[in-house]
Amino acid sequence: MFRRLLLPACLCLLIAGASLTTAPACDDEEERQAEANRRAGAAIRKLADALDARDFDRQAEAVARTHDLEHVMNQFKPRNKGGLGVGEKGPPVGVLDSIELTIINLGTRRAPSAAEVARNKDAYLRMARQTQAIAAVTYWYPLPANTRPELKKNWKTWSGETRAAAKDLADAVEAGDPVRVKQAAEKLNAACNRCHTTYEDR
Repeated sequence: MFRRLLLPACLCLLIAGASLTTAPACDDEEERQAEANRRAGAAIRKLADALDARDFDRQAEAVARTHDLEHVMNQFKPRNKGGLGVGEKGPPVGVLDSIELTIINLGTRRAPSAAEVARNKDAYLRMARQTQAIAAVTYWYPLPANTRPELKKNWKTWSGETRAAAKDLADAVEAGDPVRVKQAAEKLNAACNRCHTTYEDR
């Protein structure tokens, strides 16, 4: 079954008069979700290191078969909320520890300085490569059989555009070009928003 792109975590609802013994069950569900996020994150990190592999698309398809879309998309979140964060062990100074928020910042504020791009190069490259991996995995998730044909086509097309925009961002960072970094981030953010707006509540 197709899952919403962004699903809330387990909500511990304590109904008046309910036994307190229900709390541990919710704790167990939260831990299951956290573990699923960790496993998906590990798969995306590994896939991001294999972008140039000849069988990369096959590997991406395998990740989609193994992990729920929810947990893959959660990797855009801050590190303390189950996401991959930005930077290997933490974000550079002045950078938010969230792939989604960092892409938004790069695309909506003024272009970063050349010094900023150089200083944050490793973190930005890692983020862009992981975004390519997530987009490649997203491509393989099926939509419900009753989904309109044009929406099925758009799902594939827009996943590909997101992947291409993330590669453009990586190339711009590699080149140390602040204007291209901003342009690529704008394009990437637009591609992400188009999918969320169209599919999030389906």
